[in-house]
Amino acid sequence: DAGGPMDALIAEIKSGGLDLKYIFITHGHPDHLDGLPALRKEFPSAKVCLAREDFDDLKWMARWKEIFGPALVEAWSKSPEMVRLMDFDYAVIGPPDIYVEDGQGFKLGGVDIRALKTPGHSRGSVTYAFGNVLVPGDLILYHETGYMECRLCSKDAIAGSILRLYKSFPDETIILPGHGEASTIGYEKANNKNVR
Repeated sequence: DAGGPMDALIAEIKSGGLDLKYIFITHGHPDHLDGLPALRKEFPSAKVCLAREDFDDLKWMARWKEIFGPALVEAWSKSPEMVRLMDFDYAVIGPPDIYVEDGQGFKLGGVDIRALKTPGHSRGSVTYAFGNVLVPGDLILYHETGYMECRLCSKDAIAGSILRLYKSFPDETIILPGHGEASTIGYEKANNKNVR
């Protein structure tokens, strides 16, 4: 994901002499893609990977006061930083280079990355799996799930997607969520307050 200021990441990539090949986006919420224009400017050959559903839904994200629950809108409206983030200009994103499909594979050096469509937090949420690690964006967080107070979210879909991960990966699989602490599949099976 390309959330937040990208200066430190760009500096790290350049100082390490690295080549940015892919920019994997788990979902189209502004806190996960507002740094995308800066990355695209610095690394124009990097391929942006995003599900078509979330690209199509960017037009709705600009109407955040209509699609998110009243409690969230009220809380966010009191924070100038949140208003700035939620008023993000989605027109600067442009279409992704790769529309991610379920089961799609990517090769990055010696690492195989598999994309899994895991809708719920957004219609096109994607979890990226490699080795014994999952990067699910905001689908599943430590002890909970991403928020579900949005017209484009689905509690049933979140539950179904998380249960799919529980069934598909061993308990020791590490979860690196979009926010907060890391976890494991086994820990969340037993302790997640929303989906056990």
